[in-house]
Amino acid sequence: MGVTGVEISAALHWYLKHWCGSHISWDNTGGAQLFLVPRAGLLPRVQDAGILVQRPIPWNYYQNAVTSSYSFAWWDWKRWEKEIDWMALQGINLPLAFTGQEAIWQKVFQKFNVSKTDLDDFFGGPAFLACSHMGNLHGFSVKSDPKLCCTYLLDATDPLFIDIGRAFIKEQLKEYGSTGHIYNCDTFDENTPPVDDPEYISSLGAAIFRGMQSGDDNAVWQMQALLQSVPVGRLVVLDLFAEVCMLHNFAGNVEMYGILDSIASGPVDARKSENSTMARIEQNPVVYDLMSEMAFQHNKVDVEDKNRDIIVSIPDVDPSLISVLHERYNHQGKSVSRRAAIEEITDSFDQPHLWYSTSEVIHALELFISSGDELSESNSYRYDLVDLTRQALAKYASQLFLEVIEAYQLNDVHGVTCHSQKFLELVEDMDALLACHDGFLLGPWLESAKKLAQDKEQEKQFEWNARTQITMWFDNSEEEASLLRDYGNKYWNGLLRDYYGPRAAIYFNFLIESLEKGHDFQLKDWREWIKLTNDWQRSRKAFPVESTGNALNTSRWLYNKYLRSPDT
Repeated sequence: MGVTGVEISAALHWYLKHWCGSHISWDNTGGAQLFLVPRAGLLPRVQDAGILVQRPIPWNYYQNAVTSSYSFAWWDWKRWEKEIDWMALQGINLPLAFTGQEAIWQKVFQKFNVSKTDLDDFFGGPAFLACSHMGNLHGFSVKSDPKLCCTYLLDATDPLFIDIGRAFIKEQLKEYGSTGHIYNCDTFDENTPPVDDPEYISSLGAAIFRGMQSGDDNAVWQMQALLQSVPVGRLVVLDLFAEVCMLHNFAGNVEMYGILDSIASGPVDARKSENSTMARIEQNPVVYDLMSEMAFQHNKVDVEDKNRDIIVSIPDVDPSLISVLHERYNHQGKSVSRRAAIEEITDSFDQPHLWYSTSEVIHALELFISSGDELSESNSYRYDLVDLTRQALAKYASQLFLEVIEAYQLNDVHGVTCHSQKFLELVEDMDALLACHDGFLLGPWLESAKKLAQDKEQEKQFEWNARTQITMWFDNSEEEASLLRDYGNKYWNGLLRDYYGPRAAIYFNFLIESLEKGHDFQLKDWREWIKLTNDWQRSRKAFPVESTGNALNTSRWLYNKYLRSPDT
């Protein structure tokens, strides 16, 4: 039984997980484990009285303002159908609906005599629409000047402010019909108020709400801040970097990361709502599975028991993986940036950020590989195997990189040459590993962008958008890199071999040359890598859209080559 379709779907998923040992994940992170569900007639019976699972909170929010760009930018309806099913099974009943909002804004602004041509130059490129929503860029495409940035804010006292707000809400209702009356608006998400005056902020908040309410009497404003100027009960506040949400992968970076203990207890301690606010989906499925389930849990969850449920659902895996998984997904320190380690030379370099025992992770990988002969037919197992191997090798790569720097600081040409060659070889090998699973491929990202295009010129533009988002971004010159370089970096097959490897090689060559010629590192000359990036963004080279290679054999080979007895 259930009041809504979402609750009935969530009940089905609850049964599949807790009675059949079958988890439903995204296709790229292992997919649906429906092969574990017994056939009809043999399904596990729920006790006669049944069980009652109730929400302790009304809403389960999903997405971040940027998820639409980092994950959804190139989706077609077939992919959206799967996501809607996934959301329903997870019990999500308050997802953002940003896709296609430009169509609404286009209709609204044309009513205020803004031409279509002007609007075409204003909206961001398809891979950067989320950033244009937040007002920190506009007109960003291969045709427009990237300096056209930072949208002006209409003064809240101007009558047009409320008129435009009303027009948007009415156009939204006209397009979608009666909704849940909840509207997302974050005026100062990534830009700064024109004046530092609480009264101004308050008046702006009041004007925003009046605009919403004039279009929908039952409007509820959902946002991240601005509290005092909106009536009590008419504002939903999202806590996007704290105790009761799940934002831990800025720009959709790929890393095994999460704090399961906090997810299993924090929301109960601060019980109001459950929020998954990831910047990008299709990563760390165990984290989001637990976060979604907490929307139906009234008490804290024993994380090790939860991990045991997950591992037991895949037979033949060594149970000692439970404690290792708990440690790996239990970062207790402050949140840190996980950007790539190719940085300008400074006097000192931070050590790789580790909150877990590398020896335990390597041991976990050994156990995981040892179960491969029985489990390698499972898509979920292959995803986890590639991800765990990638994680271990990525930390080893960080050590190699620091050894290059240490050798350079000691004026050791041979050391720089030797360690840089090892680093570049490792990049090539990691690229081969990532080719073994569809969830780690560059090709689908680029091809889905091109598939949405309506002509050859648009296809070129869309591909450039897709390439730019995951590399340099936009605010660069020939000598100055973008401040957001590598912000959207990914561990993807094709990206390592074709971009990160060649870029690192340029850096290492300049290190060696500076030692051989006895002069300081020529920072300006090293900017050659910026040209490499710009050329890569404009390239039309195609990459595989289907995985190749054997994940188990490749992981076993790389474990023996680098991790069984690493020399660093």
